[in-house]
Amino acid sequence: MPEVGTEKWNDGKEGEAAFIKAIKASAPSRNTRFKKSNAEQEVISLDSDQEDDTKLPLKLESNSPSSKTPPNPQIPLLNALGPDRKKMEEERQKRKRERGQQQFSKDATAEPVRPIKAQKTSNFTRSVSTSQFYGSRSTTASSPASVEEPELVKMGPGKKAETWEKQNVRLGSEMLDEDESELQYPHGVVKKTYCEDFKRTGDDIKIEEVLQRDTLRTAVLSAFQWDLDWVFSKLNIRQMSLILVMQAKEEQEKEQRRKLFSSFPRVTLVFPDMQHPINCMHSKLMLLFHEKYLRVVVPSANLVKYDWGGMNGIMENTVFLIDLPRIPRSEPQVESSEFTFFAKELIYFCQKSGFPDNILEALHRVDYSKTSHLAFIHSIAGSNVKDNWKRTGYPGFATAVRELGLQSGKGLEVDFVSSSVGALTREFVTNMYRAVMGDNGLKELQSRGGAGKKTGQSKLTSLIGHASSSTKNNEKDPVILETPWEYIRDRFRIFFPSYDTVKNSRGKLNAGGTVCFQSKWWDASTFPKEVMRDCISTRTGLLMHNKLIFARPRKPLVTPNGKVDAFAYVGSANLSESAWGRLVMDRATKSPKLNVRNWECGVLIPVQAAVLTGFSGASTGRTLGGELEAQQEDEENEEVDQTAVSMDVFKGRVPVPMEWPSKKIRADKKPWFYLDA
Repeated sequence: MPEVGTEKWNDGKEGEAAFIKAIKASAPSRNTRFKKSNAEQEVISLDSDQEDDTKLPLKLESNSPSSKTPPNPQIPLLNALGPDRKKMEEERQKRKRERGQQQFSKDATAEPVRPIKAQKTSNFTRSVSTSQFYGSRSTTASSPASVEEPELVKMGPGKKAETWEKQNVRLGSEMLDEDESELQYPHGVVKKTYCEDFKRTGDDIKIEEVLQRDTLRTAVLSAFQWDLDWVFSKLNIRQMSLILVMQAKEEQEKEQRRKLFSSFPRVTLVFPDMQHPINCMHSKLMLLFHEKYLRVVVPSANLVKYDWGGMNGIMENTVFLIDLPRIPRSEPQVESSEFTFFAKELIYFCQKSGFPDNILEALHRVDYSKTSHLAFIHSIAGSNVKDNWKRTGYPGFATAVRELGLQSGKGLEVDFVSSSVGALTREFVTNMYRAVMGDNGLKELQSRGGAGKKTGQSKLTSLIGHASSSTKNNEKDPVILETPWEYIRDRFRIFFPSYDTVKNSRGKLNAGGTVCFQSKWWDASTFPKEVMRDCISTRTGLLMHNKLIFARPRKPLVTPNGKVDAFAYVGSANLSESAWGRLVMDRATKSPKLNVRNWECGVLIPVQAAVLTGFSGASTGRTLGGELEAQQEDEENEEVDQTAVSMDVFKGRVPVPMEWPSKKIRADKKPWFYLDA
């Protein structure tokens, strides 16, 4: 295990001074942080969401006079611990005396500043003390010697409780158990990120409301882009433990961060494997441990101000949240065999990412019984061999679809919202469409010839007989073949902004730096232009950093959790082979292997059948509740020409952020190319 800094925090003063000194010493020069031309303002280089390692400029326009002044090129977090620290501490102490509780002050500035990409950080793992999860504090000058362990909610996976009262729950049942009355989102919820200058409508959420810092004990935060100054301003960093999951490729970067964070014993850095050909640590998972519950958060947003609605509101994202009861240490931890599919894949992803052992142990002391209707989906970067290829990337998406009983036949409508688009081909889009139907890709691999040898073909044939099978089939053919491109192109749509949409946005062209696509891919003869749609926000002028899949089968799906009309994906994965993987035949083992370049994660969310009186979702007479009118109730009648429900089926459950339907992107309406701006 890599070494860990052992310096004491000593009430914050010496540690903060050492940290600031280290940051100043390691801060890059102004010339290396900014690019400047005669026609443009200075630009800050950021890593992109794209498939290669190209640096991209993120340029932001503002009407504020301060926007023309280049921001401090030093690494963020310096401002949070800088010259105003004494004043901030005095104000905090004053509020503590007045209200009898401890808080940190709000951000010192109201002026919009340019987001700065933090330098890549170190790859070391440090075990977090168990006492930090259950209330006790390590003995330091800034904390008491011990704190009595709190009484946690005693609720095991099989526990049943009487119903309480009806709540505004977005997913699953609308009734709360008595023991869940203290949980805000016991069944899960999907929200849009709050944006400045837009009226709140109840379906949005602020970063402060996600974190709940006043009761937060331990937080695991992961992202591709960071503004540490801004992140730390949202946390009570003296009163909690913090695990930061970041990207770092080179040993020099890792060593730099070891030194920078060595003075903060409550900050642990975790860096997933980034060995070649892995390209990007792009996942955005949050694990927020409170006294009685764990909040699992899967946003599409990075940990930067503009992704969470700041800087005058230029960018929007989507967030999934669920609050799960924690099980006290006095009771045995949950056995893996009792986990839901969601729990198994969440813990598997955390293990593969290199999370500390104590975090993994804490995840075993959580009641996941209310996640049976959900699936945690991930992309594990690297080569996934043996049976592991089935549970990650696009084959893992198909596995999750089947696990929840959501596999469907012909007629499935798919809308993919992507903030970055890779070098797509018809073959890749076909694989993604079939994955949403529940096909893991083995049949397509066989059609490519696999390893090109009879032994490989024979092995594939034996695998196909059972790898995609399920006892919860909604379609008659367990492996879908009747989906040629001519069929898919009319049912699969990619939402990505046009040049005009970015130009007319609130942030203008300078706000499109993290919306990534390249003209060389668009101009390729293999790119499926016919499925591209202009992505225009329903909140006028906002650009999107969303990664969403909306799936609408042609008929209701009968699942273990009841009838389902539609389902959605919310997460970090854009539409690219880097994010979802490529299934190939391993030449050495003659077995399937999934190669993935990015770390990603997300959640699959069924839209439960709900009776909405007086509203029909399709011309066939199908309601939003998944029921058919009397003349169409015979689901075995293949002559009935059923069509998918409209996008209104997601209303009140999964916010649809874009205008739908939308215009096609054609020769006279080209997509946004960030490198050409």
